[in-house]
Formats: sequence, structure tokens, C-alpha cells
Amino acid sequence: MGKGKRGLMNKKEQWLQEELIAKYQKEISSKEGEKLKYNFICYEEGMLKEIKEGKYGLSSSTYFSNQLESMMMDAKDAFQMSQYIAISLLAIFTRTAIEKKVPIENAFAMRMACIQMLEKLSTVQDIQNLLECAKERFVYLIEFHKREKKTRTIVERCKKYVQLHIYEKISVEEIANTIHANKDYISYVFHKQEGIPLVTYIQQQKIQVSKTMLVSKRQDLESIRRELGFNSQSYFSTVFKKHTGMTPAQYRKEYGEKEKQYSI
Repeated sequence: MGKGKRGLMNKKEQWLQEELIAKYQKEISSKEGEKLKYNFICYEEGMLKEIKEGKYGLSSSTYFSNQLESMMMDAKDAFQMSQYIAISLLAIFTRTAIEKKVPIENAFAMRMACIQMLEKLSTVQDIQNLLECAKERFVYLIEFHKREKKTRTIVERCKKYVQLHIYEKISVEEIANTIHANKDYISYVFHKQEGIPLVTYIQQQKIQVSKTMLVSKRQDLESIRRELGFNSQSYFSTVFKKHTGMTPAQYRKEYGEKEKQYSI
């Protein structure tokens, strides 16, 4: 296409855009348009408030579709306008979710899924229903990541306590009291997040330290047992064998000799 034709098309497109803008400005400035604009703002603010507050159920502003159909000149305009509003609201939902610390990829994935669904709809009421559903899904997404964050925090605090008190007797109850949480709750959360009971994790960490002590130190087994807070030598041996497949004495003989060979 030549430069003359391209310039003509650009001017025509510009004129069309200006004509459309003028048309909508006139409609929005009218008495009916002012009422419509106010209702849209209330609807948008209502939806956004409910997402931030984590409210499920239908929005308090359920007059969306009725307002559109009564204010616009025809059903086609109402449907087109509702699409624009839906896309705008989905962007606001996404931004709100990200502000609430939902991972960006998760928030955008939800938004894109909603937009794909929006493209398949054919009535204003369908779009209204989609927005209500989208609001509830974003509320759930925000709540889910709040719980995930809380869970990670509890698990991290449990692990930190174990590391700081590895040479002491450690109980789940002591950990719960220290982090101000319910004993059964932290046990459930830890097991769900890590795939093993908290008691097992404590044992694993103590046995890991004891393995180093058995190989690199000349302490007798009783001293190691006491230093790591095991109640008795037999219990220490039982737990050690459970996690390594051999007794402390067997482990020292097996790996202590190798340590000597490597150090020569």
C-alpha cells in the first residue's frame, strides 16, 4: 500500500476514533450516563472490597446486568460494554492478588483462564456470573497463599528450634510452646509440608550430628548419647539403627576406619 493510501487510512481511523470518543463522551455525560457511571464505580469498588476482605458469595452489587441492559441503547452495546468492564475488573483482581503476595505467575494464570472463558460467553448475565466466579476464585487464591505462607513459617521455625537445641532433649511440646502454637497443629503442618513427622525430623538431625561425632571424635558412645539428649544408650542405638541400618558401634568401625585411611 502506498504512502498516500496509508496516510488516508490513518486519517480515517483517527476520525472514526474521535467520532466514537465524542459519541461515548456525550452518552456518559447525559443523565442516564452519569447514573450508569456511578453504578459501575460502585460495582467495581464493591467487588474489589470483597476480594480484599476475603468475602465469598454473590457481590452486594448484583444489579450489574440489569443496569447495563436498562441504560444502554441495545443489547449489543450492553454486551460489548460488559466485556470491557470484565477485562478491567480481571486486571484489578490480578493486581490485588499480587499485592496480597500471590505469586505473579499464579495470579496471571487465573486471569488468562478467566479471559479465555470470557471469549466464549454470549450474554451480559453470563459475564456477570463469570465475574462473580472469578472474584471467588481470586479470594480463594489469596487465602490459599496466606495459609501456605503461614505453614512455611511454622515449618521454618520448627527447624530453626531443632538446630539451635540439637544438643538438648527436644520435644514437640517444647517447640509448640516456644513458637506459641498448638502441639497437634504444628505436628500436622510439619508432616503435611515435609512428608515426615516432626519427631522423625528431630531424630534425623540428631543422628546426622552423631554420625559426625562417631567418626571425627574420640568420645565414647555414652558421652555422645548424653550430649545429644538421648534418654538411654539402648534408645540411642535403636534410633540410630532405625535411620542408618547399623548400630553406633558398627557405624564407627565402618566409617571411622575409612576416615583414618583418608587422613593418612
